[in-house]
Amino acid sequence: MRTEVEVAPADLLSVRRAAGPPSPEGVRTAEELAHRHATAREAGRGTVVLDGAVHDAASAALAEEQLRQWLPGRGAADHRAG
Repeated sequence: MRTEVEVAPADLLSVRRAAGPPSPEGVRTAEELAHRHATAREAGRGTVVLDGAVHDAASAALAEEQLRQWLPGRGAADHRAG
């Protein structure tokens, strides 16, 4: 347990958003991970390596959800929402 970290119940409910739109690099990385994992899944593999890191289905699911949220008009995390 990390004693130097203090988390209050309200912190767990906080839904802070990024200060601005996603970076082009972030979008490309998420797209690449989602694509590579879909290809690997079709070939019967469960993990992919991207930029020296191993990613599994959970990483791919997070990347796919980020892409959905970054699309204009999609979900509460729409970066244009006020």
